[in-house]
Amino acid sequence: MQFLFSKAIFPFFRLADFAAFQGARLYLWTPVFFGAGIAFYFGLDGEPLRTHGVFGTLLAGFLLYDCRRLFSAKLFAAALFLFAAGFSTAQIRTALVSTPAVKVRMKTTLVAGTVEKVEERGAGKGRIVLKNVSVAGLPAAAAPRKIRLSVPDPLPAEGAVIEAKALLSPPSPPFSATGYDESFSFYFKRIGAKGVVRGKIREIKPAAPSPRRRIANRIRSVLPKENGIIAAALVLGDKSALSEKTADAYRTAGIAHLLAVSGLHLGLVAGFVFMLVRNLLSLIPAFALRYSTKKAASAAAIAAAFGYLLLAGAPVSAVRAFIMLSFALSAVFFDRRALSAASIAWAALLILLITPEALTGAAFCLSFSAAAALIALSESGIFARLPFKALSGTLLTAAAASVATAPFAAYFFKRLAVWTLAGNIMTSAVTAFCVMPALFAAVLLMPAGCDAPFLKIAGYGIDLITAAAEKTASLPRPTAALPAMPLYAVIAAGLGELWFFLIRGKARLFGLIPFAAAFVVPYFTPRPVMIVSQNVVAFRREDGTLTFNAGKGARFVRDLLLSDNAQDKEIQIKCDLCVSERGGRKFAAARTKKASAAACAERGKYAVLYTKTGCGRRFPSDGTEEVYFKDGNIVIKRTEDRFRPWTPAAR
Repeated sequence: MQFLFSKAIFPFFRLADFAAFQGARLYLWTPVFFGAGIAFYFGLDGEPLRTHGVFGTLLAGFLLYDCRRLFSAKLFAAALFLFAAGFSTAQIRTALVSTPAVKVRMKTTLVAGTVEKVEERGAGKGRIVLKNVSVAGLPAAAAPRKIRLSVPDPLPAEGAVIEAKALLSPPSPPFSATGYDESFSFYFKRIGAKGVVRGKIREIKPAAPSPRRRIANRIRSVLPKENGIIAAALVLGDKSALSEKTADAYRTAGIAHLLAVSGLHLGLVAGFVFMLVRNLLSLIPAFALRYSTKKAASAAAIAAAFGYLLLAGAPVSAVRAFIMLSFALSAVFFDRRALSAASIAWAALLILLITPEALTGAAFCLSFSAAAALIALSESGIFARLPFKALSGTLLTAAAASVATAPFAAYFFKRLAVWTLAGNIMTSAVTAFCVMPALFAAVLLMPAGCDAPFLKIAGYGIDLITAAAEKTASLPRPTAALPAMPLYAVIAAGLGELWFFLIRGKARLFGLIPFAAAFVVPYFTPRPVMIVSQNVVAFRREDGTLTFNAGKGARFVRDLLLSDNAQDKEIQIKCDLCVSERGGRKFAAARTKKASAAACAERGKYAVLYTKTGCGRRFPSDGTEEVYFKDGNIVIKRTEDRFRPWTPAAR
């Protein structure tokens, strides 16, 4: 009996030995288990009771306390506690951000509010977000706290109080299972409706331009239109006004990350301030002989980076970079070496504590996966052994970041930039040593009116970057379109990366197995032959691409394209009775009453038939339906069967 018992618990002790070997690196898994709890909560089909998360965390806390003397049991209890804490944090955050929302499409009504955000969309159009909203016909308690409106030029200024007539509707559910979920995004931004302005906007109270707007306007007044927009995006991270042609060239070249405020931007700001303050203080003997100029310069650099973070609007990538930068500079105060792996772990944990919904966004996944890959390379010491460090270091950095972000790019964007190495090699040096320093100097000198020469220098560098992006985008097969990656596949890839980055020893190589498998899974995952919403019908052709028919007011066409592959932009069909054939079976959708009557007369011809009235299946009122056909069997799945606080049915 003793022999059998020892055999049963032997694997458990082996696991404990493995954990002991990892030593201090175990705490780096803290945000992983915390994030797993968040992901589990957001993945549920129904909303759990609010007591589940709190009581689960308390019970896990008691278990952790009770197991504090046994190392192996303590590890298990700690992982369980972090999982429960992540679940509870996401649940509490979901309850706190709940606000009223428009439930049905409304008639044109008068709305008023303060402009919180302005996005230029080109072609004389834009979008604004209003806060402190009042809606005619709705009591104050039932009115959305914020609404997003599509407006024509001229766009109102941020901070202005405006009034306009608008056609309001509820946020849209996702068009496909892997598509953009507008209702989820709006819920956590506290936006309760979207709409289109009808007529002119009346300004009730003007507002002085914000610092962001003043800087952007100054940059655009000096540089030509497209260069000015790119320069403003590099400084402030606002790329909404960028033309689709230029934005697509940057994405195709794999350098779209340059337009997001991240570690490069904050590092340059903090490095410049650190160097400037330390050199200035060293010129003051009374200070330099009594105090540490390095520590004072570190404090000034953190303050400057924080100010720039606020100026840029605090996007996830910038928050991650600021926390890591703060860890590195704070280490100077305690005369310790900065621990990069610890800084990224704490950055992830702090972001997830404050905004757990960030875990589901592309910005969080791409930013942290790229940063983790670069830190793993740095810790390995490989950069010190490279020949021609400038060139080989750039190549290795770009390659590592591209590989680490590949599964998330495949999941969120359904395509990969093939020539990303070439794009980054041609642009990284110009950005780091010419464009960003010149823009930073220009912003500092704007109050004195001496910024124009530096802006023009930055403009020359931007010309080179844009030319390199367009050249890279014109190379043969610049992008590789991928089938939609299932959620479980991208989770497996992410866990594989984490295992490879965080585990010591040869065991880390096991992380490459799920990472590689994630790219194979989509090719064996069934794909719908037909996708139907209230306004869009799409069919999958034999070559795997989609054709679609978009009715009036179709709001999901872009999501449809993004949820499959970007090569389908021109494949649009016009039909009242849309029909497709796969495997000898016909799938059809009648878009009009006349076509419905004709289709119903020959109902037996179709394996699946959607009609506006009469026979067949009704078009879904909310969400979409996906039709799968395999081995002669037909399965129909709804993409919006869940009942969560952010789904249209619940709001």
